[in-house]
Amino acid sequence: PISIFIPDTVKDDQPLYVIYLLDGVEHYHTASGVIKSLVDYEQIPNAMLVAIDTTNRVRDYLPQVEGEPKTEFQTFVKNKWPDA
Repeated sequence: PISIFIPDTVKDDQPLYVIYLLDGVEHYHTASGVIKSLVDYEQIPNAMLVAIDTTNRVRDYLPQVEGEPKTEFQTFVKNKWPDA
């Protein structure tokens, strides 16, 4: 799931930069407020926010361990989250 924010000062025909935000559920309101303020005060070009909800945080943020673990961290990840 995604949420999209476009500041209300942006006109329909204006080009937009896109900012992608992971952990959209947790940080959507903060990030959209910051983007709105920065666009309104012309500190950044017109931009929209695409907030992506994290459905499986371990899978989304940790590298997959392929084969036998080579480090202590890989061993920890593979033991704690074998399906990551």
